[in-house]
Order: sequence, then structure tokens, then C-alpha cells
Amino acid sequence: MSSQDIKEDIKILDIKIQRAEQAKEKSGHPSQDPSTSEEQMVPLKESSTQPIASSEDVIKTDEAYASSLLNKHYVIFNGPNAGCYREWSTIQPLVKDKAKMPANPVAQPNKFFLRFNKIQTKDPDSHEFIPLETFVHYYRLAEVCNISEGYFISNQKDFRYYNMTEEADPKLVQTLFYCGLLNMVYPGTNLKEISLLPVGITTAVKHYRQKVLKEPERKVYLSFKSSFLNWEETEDETDSLKNYPAYHFIKLGLFRRQDIHPCTEVRSSLTSDLHTALAEFRAQTLGILLRKTRTLYKDSKVRINYKSPHILLIIESLHTISEQDCLKLQEFECQFYGNDLKISISTKVKFCHYGSKDHKCDYCPEDNIEISTEDETSSTEDRDSTAARRQKADQM
Repeated sequence: MSSQDIKEDIKILDIKIQRAEQAKEKSGHPSQDPSTSEEQMVPLKESSTQPIASSEDVIKTDEAYASSLLNKHYVIFNGPNAGCYREWSTIQPLVKDKAKMPANPVAQPNKFFLRFNKIQTKDPDSHEFIPLETFVHYYRLAEVCNISEGYFISNQKDFRYYNMTEEADPKLVQTLFYCGLLNMVYPGTNLKEISLLPVGITTAVKHYRQKVLKEPERKVYLSFKSSFLNWEETEDETDSLKNYPAYHFIKLGLFRRQDIHPCTEVRSSLTSDLHTALAEFRAQTLGILLRKTRTLYKDSKVRINYKSPHILLIIESLHTISEQDCLKLQEFECQFYGNDLKISISTKVKFCHYGSKDHKCDYCPEDNIEISTEDETSSTEDRDSTAARRQKADQM
């Protein structure tokens, strides 16, 4: 169809529209087809009165579209190259591969899910740092003192220890416990003296009075066999800022009478060069503690009320030790047999001379690697009860 034909059709259509408008003006109502009922009549909208666009208008619209293509521009809204550009060749290098990037930075998911990892728990035996000077102070004080308010000094295995009585300062009891300088503690009925010790110890004491003695107000005692506090080795020991907690073997029982008495004499001379001798003293106290644990056998009438990597607390019982408690005791002793203790290297080397003869570790001298048959037999029958072996162990 040519453009001339289109123009003629448009003119005919315009004439028809004009006639329809004239008829509408005369009657006041839109024209109606005779076959259409009044109910089906739909009033004409005002917009329908607008004339249909002519071919010239259509051509003008196409020209406007072509004009808009010629005037196209490109906009970069943000970033270092923000601005309005006309040429695509100019903007293309600036936005190359940019469509792959999100408009807003996407938060990276957390790759670490704590609930799937092992939850880190605090070491129950860790405590606030105690400087070497504090230990030396109380060690020297025990050498020149016999008795004072809240405590008295006793001599055990050539070492002088503190025995704490009622009304003793809880902070002093705590410090001496961490230093490994306690021998006995006789707390009052309110247990104020041991209130600052590890929670496991105070809980065991309360449980013992309530469940075993059936008298929450009965007096008890705690007997200690402890190793001396240790420090991380540095070039200058006084600069060490990390403690290795002391090891403790504690016996809890009913207080009947005070069997420990104060020393009657003070030492005429102080221990010389204590800083150098501490590694040797610490190894000796570890050996004493180990021999004390080896006094327990399969038929021993005891129960373990509390255990941690550094603490073992027992009470006397009417029944022999349970298999579960035997495993706890074995786990505690294994640290000593393999020299896997959390102590300084110098102390580990010294401990080889004071540990059990059947132990073997990386710090043992080469001439002591071979183990006698007697020692092997004693290690395998460690829990067999004989009166002679128990008597020998008690004398250690």
C-alpha cells in the first residue's frame, strides 16, 4: 500500500469521525446501533473523541526516535569515573567487566563456626601471675619464723611449710597454695579461710560435710603434698611473666585433734642462692608428691572427690576405691611417669633423678635407660596390695 492510499483512508476516517460528532451534538447521546439494547450501551469516554494520529504524526514520531538515538548518552553514577558521557567508545574501557561486580559490597560469610569447633575452656588450675619475689618472700619468712597470727610453721622433708588455722587470711591461704608452701589447713565452720581456693576444692569440702559427715558445721582438715610453683624460663628469671601451676595431692578428713605442732627452732642460716636451687627443690617436691600417690592401691578405701590436671583430692571411705577413681588416679600419675608435666625444662631434667625408677622420658640420662626386672614387676603390679609394699611406701 502506497502512502497516497494511506492518506486517502485517513481522510475517509476523519470524515466519518466528524459526522459522528455532529450527530452526537444534535441528539446529546452517542449514536446507537439498532441491534444493541439500552442495558448494553456503554457511554463513550472523552478520550475516544481524540482524533487518530495521521501519517505525518507517525513519520514525525519515527524521526524523534531516530533523533533520540543520535542524542544517547551514558552515565556513571559513582566511583572515580562518575559523570555523563556521549561516546560508548569512551566509556567502554571504564566499565569493562564492571557488570560482574555488585552495586553494593556483599558481606562475606563467616567461615569460622564456633559451634562446630572445639569450645575452648579455661584451665581450671590457672591463676593470676605470682612473681618470683613473692615466692622467695614467703619461703624466707618460713625459715625465720615459727608461729604468727593465723598460721604456724612445721618442718617436712627438710622443707618448712605453713599450717593455716582458723581466722587465717583467705588471700594468704590462696597465695601459699599457689606457691606450693601449704602443709595443713584447719578451716573454721564457715570455710572462710579456703574461700579463695579453686572452686573444685571448696565444693568437695562442702559435699564431704553435707553428704558424708551429715553435719555441715563439723570441722575438717586438708593435708597437702605440693610441688613448688614454677616459672617460664627466661634469660633473667625475675623477668618471667608466666607461671606453671604447682601440683597438689590433697587429703580431706574429719578434724579430731591437731597432730602437727610448730617448729621450736628457726634456721640459723637462710638457704643460699635460692634462685639457682629452686629447680632442684621443685624436682624434690614433685618426687615426694609422686610417692604419696603410690601409697594408693586397688584395695585402698578411699574416694577421689576432685581431680584436675594439677590437683588430686581424696577422702577416706568405707568402700574400696572404684574402677572409675582408679582411672582418675592412673591419669594423674601418667603425667609423672612420662615426665609430661607442665613444668620448665630445667625442672624436667632434675625430676628424672627424683621420679620413679621405672619411668622413661626424653630427659633421662643414657646410662639409666635400662630398667631392672624388679622395677618392671613392681610397675605392672603397682596396685596389688601387700603389707610390706604399703609399709615401704608409707616410709617414703
